[in-house]
Amino acid sequence: MPGINPLPMKRIQEFFDFTRHTEKKIFISLAALFLILMPLLSLKSGISADEDKYHYPHGKNVYKYYTTMGKDRTCLKPHKQNEPPLEMYGAVFDVSTVIANKILKPHDEYQVRHIMNSMAGWTAILFAGLVAVMLGGWRAGIITMLLMFLSPRLLGHSYNNPKDIPFTATYIFTIWASIRFMRALNNQELLKHPMKVLNYSWPIALGIGLAIGVRVGGLLLAFYFLFFTGIGYLFQHSWKQWFKKVNLIRYTRILGIAVLIAVAGYAIGILLWPYAHEKPVQKTIEALNYMEKYGINMRQSFEGKMLWSNNMPWYYLPKFILITVPEVVLIGFLSLFFLHRSWKKENAPTYFFLLFVLIFPVFYIVYKDANLYGGWRHAMFVYPSMVVLAGMGIHRLLEKVRPQKYFHWGTLGILIILLALPLRHIIANHPNEYVYYNSLIGGIKGAYGDYEMDYFYNSQKAAADWLIENRIKDARLADGEKITVAMYLSMPYYFRDYKDKVKVIYVKYPNRGASDWDYYIMPSSYVHPQQLKLGLWPTTNTIHKIDVNGKTICAVFERKNRYDLEGTQQMQTRNLTNYYSAISLFKKALQEDPNYDYVQIRLTSCYFDLYSHWTASLKDYLVRSQEQGVTNQQVVDWLSDSITKYKDLSETACTRSLMLYPDHSIGLNVRAKMMYQEGNSQDAIRIHLKNLRVNPNYYIAYIELAQIMLDQKKYPEALKYLDDALNKVSDPNVVISIYYMAADIRDKQGLPQEAQSLRENARILSGQ
Repeated sequence: MPGINPLPMKRIQEFFDFTRHTEKKIFISLAALFLILMPLLSLKSGISADEDKYHYPHGKNVYKYYTTMGKDRTCLKPHKQNEPPLEMYGAVFDVSTVIANKILKPHDEYQVRHIMNSMAGWTAILFAGLVAVMLGGWRAGIITMLLMFLSPRLLGHSYNNPKDIPFTATYIFTIWASIRFMRALNNQELLKHPMKVLNYSWPIALGIGLAIGVRVGGLLLAFYFLFFTGIGYLFQHSWKQWFKKVNLIRYTRILGIAVLIAVAGYAIGILLWPYAHEKPVQKTIEALNYMEKYGINMRQSFEGKMLWSNNMPWYYLPKFILITVPEVVLIGFLSLFFLHRSWKKENAPTYFFLLFVLIFPVFYIVYKDANLYGGWRHAMFVYPSMVVLAGMGIHRLLEKVRPQKYFHWGTLGILIILLALPLRHIIANHPNEYVYYNSLIGGIKGAYGDYEMDYFYNSQKAAADWLIENRIKDARLADGEKITVAMYLSMPYYFRDYKDKVKVIYVKYPNRGASDWDYYIMPSSYVHPQQLKLGLWPTTNTIHKIDVNGKTICAVFERKNRYDLEGTQQMQTRNLTNYYSAISLFKKALQEDPNYDYVQIRLTSCYFDLYSHWTASLKDYLVRSQEQGVTNQQVVDWLSDSITKYKDLSETACTRSLMLYPDHSIGLNVRAKMMYQEGNSQDAIRIHLKNLRVNPNYYIAYIELAQIMLDQKKYPEALKYLDDALNKVSDPNVVISIYYMAADIRDKQGLPQEAQSLRENARILSGQ
């Protein structure tokens, strides 16, 4: 027809003609499908652990830094103790979401963030596929993209992980660009055409810059690129040709170009990273050094124990990768090595490169004993390289068995079944896909109670949505009355449309009975592994559960009574009479829930305090009786009976509390003090030290150890424990008491001036 260009229509017809370039079209169609699916899947995801509190606010501060031309320096303020070093992070992704939200002005800003996060995940999937295409063609790319998408950990993190997923995307993009550059160098004509060199160079510089703009570790990509560009020369020539003048000249030019690319990448990264604007080299080194020994220390479930992240066994990372990667990826990865003879010679440098960027970071993290938590998300950037190699392994395996018709179809059938396993998990457990363990550990059921489940608190959104729909939306409240919702990770944003009805508070699960709340949303993270294994969690007051493969990862509790809170308030008065009221209230709470660990531990403390009180009363009475020369045996017997009674009750309660919560600091502290009062100082010291291994921040154990050392006249050891306590405590009243205790020790050491100085510090702190 006149006026209509037939070329576009012809191209569309050619695309849907699957007799031509079928595999390429499948690859493109699959990539397009994932580009549609992933943003849609992200819509139900929750706000991840650090997203609302740290990363998105930091992105807003960095946005202000750029829009004010560096005058607003909020984003450069040093981080507080036990908080992420936000100033040392780039904020490329977070700033991008700030800009998008300012343009779109959506009702839910986090949905926009999650859509963009999923597109970063899609980018990682696409470029992993494109790397595989370079190695084995379009079919290898199809297999690799399928493996990436059907990796539940990667897919789940793609929804709402604003650091690890963008970094993974920039990492594999830069690897793709680097491989593309290095393979093109085999073409002798490339260096004769500067524009061709530029076309192959700028993606590498951009990738390095974007990676640094997310995390300073992106700088490693520059070193990878330089290193492999350098040793690529060894692969291109036999050793006899290495020192030929013509080759050396060409190599020098190539290396010069590589250096320029790396420098350009670093410059882009610096532009995107405010922290390094003033002293780029110094700040880069500072950030790299800090990230090697990350300052935040968190408790994590690993192998059935609650361990601190800076004290994990060396194999934490490799084991977590092994038990959370789909079986089909592991099989494909191993297959590649069994079929190494089928590698094409020209692909050897690329295989070597992929293996290096996969293995070296893992090895380096293990070697440096890096602080890891939340599984292996911090090392997720190595995963696309692993999947590319796995995809190539499956690709080569299918090629190997193709001549044998039945064996070929059998192998294909097994692979389809293996792919169906993670697909089923994804469909059944959306949007909590990332809570995934493979059959090597027995799946979710095998890992439950031994390993982390919902570390990112993704499931809190579904719990909050249920609570709104079933308890809050239609609730009729008096003027000024609000429903108090407690959360382990406080997330008021979920209740932003119900601010007139809801008050959201942060409550730690072990101390939940000490706060006033109506409903409590609690993921399984930070629930003691033994409670999960014994079925003590979720508790009897659960009204809704979020499950993954039949195992609860988040629960909504409804407060049926306030015996726990009222008992705690009575106990906090430190009045002896009120202790008996507290005990009565705690017993009522235990009648409602015999496995209520918080109440059992507080009851243990009550009994022990009464035992200590009557023990001290008997000692005082005997001293006064000796002074007066008159002793009433009935009083002695009554006090002795009270001591025996509360000693037995405290021992029974302590045993029960440690059964419900084996590592609870208060329970262990009471057990150690009981041991010491009975004259068993060695066991008391052992239990206190165990308490500190479980919770290094429990300063009370340091003070108790100092008291034991003081009683044993081991003054230097006592002072050391008091110094340790001072490093952990923030309560000024406790600091004052430590100063006075240290002063007494200095007096006993015959150092009155130092003792006087400590007492003076205590008086100044107390305002006297």
